[in-house]
Amino acid sequence: MIFLSNENIPASSVKLLRDKGFDIVSVSEISPGINDEQVLAWAKKEQRIILTFDKNYGHLLYKRRSQSPCSQPGS
Repeated sequence: MIFLSNENIPASSVKLLRDKGFDIVSVSEISPGINDEQVLAWAKKEQRIILTFDKNYGHLLYKRRSQSPCSQPGS
């Protein structure tokens, strides 16, 4: 699994996951300030799972009528 951490995920959590060998990219480190639509597009392009405390991503996906970036039918 590969992850994209949103800006609200603490840097200490990102570091811990990296130290454990996870492939994780942080919005805070690479593109701070991008909007949620851009985060979704990034995750979809790279097939990353978004780690976030935001509750609006489900609404955004519903509004766009799309699946989550890494979802697969039946999972």
